Amino acid sequence: MSVISKSKKAGTLYLIPTPIGNLGDITLRALETMKSVDLLLTEDTRVTRKLLTHFEIKTRTISYHGFSEKKKLDQILKMLLNNKSIALVSDAGMPGISDPGTILVSACYENDIPVKVLPGASAGITALVASGFEIEGHLFAGFLPKKKSELDKKLDELKIFPGAVVIYVSVHQVQTLLKNLAAVMPDRFVHVAREMTKFFEEHIRGTASDISGILDSKKPKGEYVIILKPLSLDKKGQEGEDETGILKFLDYCLSQGISVKTAANLYAKANGVNRSAVYRVMNSR
Repeated sequence: MSVISKSKKAGTLYLIPTPIGNLGDITLRALETMKSVDLLLTEDTRVTRKLLTHFEIKTRTISYHGFSEKKKLDQILKMLLNNKSIALVSDAGMPGISDPGTILVSACYENDIPVKVLPGASAGITALVASGFEIEGHLFAGFLPKKKSELDKKLDELKIFPGAVVIYVSVHQVQTLLKNLAAVMPDRFVHVAREMTKFFEEHIRGTASDISGILDSKKPKGEYVIILKPLSLDKKGQEGEDETGILKFLDYCLSQGISVKTAANLYAKANGVNRSAVYRVMNSR
């Protein structure tokens, strides 16, 4: 981690969420902060420029994306440590969620630089709430691997996760992903959201195969959010309550750094089964 020597009082790093489609969703605090900081770090300066122009914000911008975040890290830290206030914004949504931000935030904490996160838009949370699924204990999977072997492995992991799963997918990959979902978990109920907050916002529900067929007749546009419904009670015998399913889920949780106790809680709540019984199974080996 980069640690830079201090010369004076440090500035503050702000993480500012931006609208996921409708500019009217920007907050007053976000606008005020973007106007007041010394510099804006933007994923794509061309995209952010449209937002800034609309709200007459003239703050200087530089690009900060996945290919440049490590390269520009020390430069940004030095500015912050010289009492400059800097804000990080994504093209849309919350910085750090499937977008650059985590490396810079971690470096700021290492250098005792204050970090403030403004609340606001997030495509994943918006779609999750719109799905109507039970959301407690959900998993954010983000963008999945494009390589077939890696995607198959990831889908096998997600198949046994008992809670709702949030997946991001681009317009170019949505049909490929739906077809793979249909092959791996053909009966899993799915909610697909697209063009959220825009005029043509749409939510489609059904199996992955059903939705793939519906999208064949539509012109694909924008990014999609796919929500996998939590495993239902009628799946207990196949993927839920049996010991094999519980232990597979435990293995997945442990690989993600999740404790046995937390894994038992997640599994029990998602499947409506006794937590103590699940915990005993998980501790049986």
